[in-house]
Amino acid sequence: MLNRLVGAAGYQLSVLPTRAHSAADWADVIYQELRSGRRSEEVAFRALIGLHDDLVGESAPLKVALCVAPPGPSGDRRFDAAIAAVVDHHLSTGRLPVPTWSRDPSRTLDVPWVVSQHTSPEAVPRAFRRHGVHLVPPELASV
Repeated sequence: MLNRLVGAAGYQLSVLPTRAHSAADWADVIYQELRSGRRSEEVAFRALIGLHDDLVGESAPLKVALCVAPPGPSGDRRFDAAIAAVVDHHLSTGRLPVPTWSRDPSRTLDVPWVVSQHTSPEAVPRAFRRHGVHLVPPELASV
């Protein structure tokens, strides 16, 4: 039954050998947070850290699998661009295929989002600059 419902939407249900969440899952967490009564950007940013952590901890094939489904919009273009930047960064630095959804113009900011005033623009990796997100990967590291 579930497989038929998913198939009707043009997708296929698959099981992955991991407990990591997909980029689409993390986008949903951000969406839910930004729609909650709390509307905490800090909690939403923690979800970006979760995406980063999940991708760091996986093998190359699982990284690609976790990023292949396009995430729904989070309700905040900055976070949509940041999700795409994290995915683009992890996959491109690993010389892995980058999903086409991540290069969609809706996932690039015209005016850069400077996440930390302490980040030199020259230190921002190419994938993050490409999406207009001025962020360096160490800022995504779990503490």
